[in-house]
Amino acid sequence: GSNLNAFITLDEQGALKAAQAADAAVKAGTAKGALHGVPLAIKDNIHVAGLPNTVGAPPLKNFVPAMNAPVAQKLIDAGAIVLGKTNMHELAFGITNNNGGFGAVGNPYDPTRFPGGSSGGSGAAIAARMAPAGLGSDTGGSVRIPAGLNGLAGLRPTLLRYAQEGVTPISHTRDTVGPMARTVADLILPDGAITGTATTLAPRSLKGLRLGVPNGYYWEDLDPETRRVCEAALAKLQAAGVELVKADIANIGDLDGKVSFPVALYKVMTDLPAYLKKYNAGVDMTQLAAGLASRDVKGLIGAMLEGKPPTIPEAVYKDALAARPALQKAFADYFAANNVAGIIFPITPAPAQVIATSGETFELNGQKAPTFPTFIRNADPGSNSRYSRHYCERGHEREWLADWYCHRWPRQQRSRTSGDCVGNGASARPRAGAEVTVAEIACARYHIAWARRSSAAIGNLRLSLAAHNNLIRPDACLMLSVRRSICTA
Repeated sequence: GSNLNAFITLDEQGALKAAQAADAAVKAGTAKGALHGVPLAIKDNIHVAGLPNTVGAPPLKNFVPAMNAPVAQKLIDAGAIVLGKTNMHELAFGITNNNGGFGAVGNPYDPTRFPGGSSGGSGAAIAARMAPAGLGSDTGGSVRIPAGLNGLAGLRPTLLRYAQEGVTPISHTRDTVGPMARTVADLILPDGAITGTATTLAPRSLKGLRLGVPNGYYWEDLDPETRRVCEAALAKLQAAGVELVKADIANIGDLDGKVSFPVALYKVMTDLPAYLKKYNAGVDMTQLAAGLASRDVKGLIGAMLEGKPPTIPEAVYKDALAARPALQKAFADYFAANNVAGIIFPITPAPAQVIATSGETFELNGQKAPTFPTFIRNADPGSNSRYSRHYCERGHEREWLADWYCHRWPRQQRSRTSGDCVGNGASARPRAGAEVTVAEIACARYHIAWARRSSAAIGNLRLSLAAHNNLIRPDACLMLSVRRSICTA
């Protein structure tokens, strides 16, 4: 595992001390909770008391928070042991996890390839069996992409299902912490610990479940192996009784483009300076920018500090906010017109790429493709359609985006093949009198969605299900959400 560079800070002594205390508690009959004695990997933008919170940036290497972020505290209260703080793309602004200050993270299936990002350290640590689960954060795909590219289960909860305090931001309107694990079922444990909800669930039948397959945007220009794996998984779902409905979402790429980068780039220049000041991080925005070590991130932040492109003026930001309802409506209209419970598509158009040659571009179907926008293409629209205080302020509701990607082959099978399984993510749309839950659907699919693939074609199928909540404005498209249900993955 040392060649993967998954951790920035590995707390060996602290973890051993906590493990010894956990053993003693078990003997005394005072085990804490569902995660008692379980070691977890925590992304290095989530505060853990006594450990540096670098955000993958050298200027913050001496910033040591005195308090745990609420999400970390909930896990510790449930008995979890923090193994350390994981490597990440600097400031969470990228998907390769090629960090100029702390080094690139390797993919456990092929260390010459990237693990995805920005939560690639957590993804690599979990996939390499250093920890059974952990936390990342997701603004436009940063939990879901590394989950897909490392053959894991990854969950992006609906905004504010998990507290944002003590987490270094890009944009508070889009950022959320999310768990990753090696199986769908394992994700129930950290989520239940964080939210105080159930930690077990049972699978349900998929017979008659209608899922949309939006070919026009999400399924276009795919790597051939990615397409093969995903289509094989669709066939498995269909054989299990799922009804696949092929229908496009009108203008989804254009609608997303009007919202995505204008919001993130505008908000980071307000939210990040405010965070540095609030938590006394020891540097201001100018000092932070001067010490950034990754060329892509340093160039981006430095240019915006000087007011150069891609600086987002306030008027453009307001236009982006005004454009968001149209994006929400596109999803709402799609679900209503096609009577589907969800949409299913590859989380990334291509598999993990070689670190040394894919920083800016990579080859996709014989053409040079820009790495960052290509790899976030499918994750981004859902990220931008859901931040709304109309549903985010209702903390008692169980609203989810559940994306999961893979359960491992049994050990004896893996040793004879170069394959790995493909999984999906799910969330459910409850209807009057119905008890359909995302997690139950997810667990059922998790057992059947198997497909062989090469080690280079790591990750891919994503299922997102939308929900309308009768406590929420009916025209607010609560994409990938569920009320009062346990959703996994």
